[in-house]
Amino acid sequence: SIDFQVEDMRRLIVNASFWLLDMPEVITPELSVEIVGNYEPTMFGFDSFRKGMKVSDFK
Repeated sequence: SIDFQVEDMRRLIVNASFWLLDMPEVITPELSVEIVGNYEPTMFGFDSFRKGMKVSDFK
């Protein structure tokens, strides 16, 4: 999720999506890949599982 904070990663995903949709003419260096709205990704990791946790425990 934090990868999308980097413009290059967003551009890669957007360009790949347009290419797979057979829309290569849309792919240009000027194409905006800015994040719209508020984007606050959560950190990820391993070995953080705790048995018995509920969704309400994270609020």
